[in-house]
Amino acid sequence: MVRQELTELSQVAGLVDDAAHSSTSASADETIRLHVYPPPTDPNLKPTPPITHRTAFRAVLPIYLHSKLDSDAFPYLLAGSGDCIRTYDISSLDEVEFIREVEGHWHDVTHLRLWIQESVDGARRDVWVVSGSLDGTLRKWKLSGAEGLTATLVSVSSPKFVRAGRPSTAHG
Repeated sequence: MVRQELTELSQVAGLVDDAAHSSTSASADETIRLHVYPPPTDPNLKPTPPITHRTAFRAVLPIYLHSKLDSDAFPYLLAGSGDCIRTYDISSLDEVEFIREVEGHWHDVTHLRLWIQESVDGARRDVWVVSGSLDGTLRKWKLSGAEGLTATLVSVSSPKFVRAGRPSTAHG
């Protein structure tokens, strides 16, 4: 059933499933769709409207689905569109609210991942988002409960990727 619905999209760039029977897809047709499975059987219920933007989405990160985070404190969905990361509050699936857009890459954002850093004693937990781009960089962003993704770039990796290969051996 999921595959059937996804064929309606022109090009799915990102798909995230969770154990709660829902999935989130980002697409080149400039939409993000939130899917719930099994679909509601009540014919009076309208499907969740897609999130739209003027450029294609290439990455999606549904923070609200993460098992270690409270979805009420972090009701966010992040999306990579062009060289920006867009933050949406999806507390209400019927009225998704755009919060902010942050820039930090020079080319399309293609990957978004969550990183939770906990102190050794468990007393403190920092939530970070790591973004990857076609410009060859990784960026680390602080995620705060009330404001979504902060606009301040925390750290930058080297703009060059290291290619994996055979280790060189000295002859001689």
